Amino acid sequence: MNTTKHVTNKGQATTEIPNKLINEKSPYLLQHAYNPVNWYPRGSTGGSQVTAPR
Repeated sequence: MNTTKHVTNKGQATTEIPNKLINEKSPYLLQHAYNPVNWYPRGSTGGSQVTAPR
């Protein structure tokens, strides 16, 4: 599984940061909660960030 990790104290510790899927109930979505991609669940406001090209 890919995880997002932030290294602190010159490489002595790491912290995993979840994405927005961490609050979902689906086991499939939860297994991707620590992927280094800012995933949005289907039907959420994720599409509102997309803008049309000018």
